[in-house]
Amino acid sequence: MRVSTSHALLSLIFTVSANIVDLGSALTYGVLSGGAGITNVGNTVITGDIGTTATSASVTGFGPGKYTGSAHFSDNASLGAFTDAKNAYAQAVALPADYDYSTKNDFTGTTMYPGVYFVSTGISFTGSLTLDAKNDPKATFVFQMGSALLVNLGSQVVLTNGAKPSNVFWQVGSSATIAVGVEFQGNVLAYSGIAVKTGASVKGGLYALNESITLEENAVSAQTS
Repeated sequence: MRVSTSHALLSLIFTVSANIVDLGSALTYGVLSGGAGITNVGNTVITGDIGTTATSASVTGFGPGKYTGSAHFSDNASLGAFTDAKNAYAQAVALPADYDYSTKNDFTGTTMYPGVYFVSTGISFTGSLTLDAKNDPKATFVFQMGSALLVNLGSQVVLTNGAKPSNVFWQVGSSATIAVGVEFQGNVLAYSGIAVKTGASVKGGLYALNESITLEENAVSAQTS
């Protein structure tokens, strides 16, 4: 049962203090895709592992792109991590929502508190979106959306009062696009593909279940704690 936005506004004292989406072995991956592979242009730096369930032929642009961890292409490690990522996506989908924001899919200038947020369509914002953990370092934020995530030019996700990017999850029903120069935080679990445009940074892992991940001069860092 979805909770209405009006009820949610009366319930801001609610705090999620458990990591309710488990990435398992996918946790160490900055970038992980299904069979469609990974395409990079320019001097992207991935802090963490990189992987795909396809062969190495589906991964291009490394170098000049770099990664600090290991590369896993159609091996047991990548297949296991991908299974864990799919399970994490399913966990995120199945969570009961605390707040239904289906009538407000534009999150521009919004401050949000720990909990599970449901939007029946997509989510977009331009400018700052603030996630306030209310001084609970274990506080978790989960964003469930039926379609696309669109983070527009000039945007940033700001974490305050103990919020951690490792405890932020974006469950995307289709594809995710992070625009040029955006400062983004949180783990993106996309049913389709993920495109990160020139100069954008992501503190969190990128997980595309059915389509490719494209990168352009980015900084992507897996969050393991």
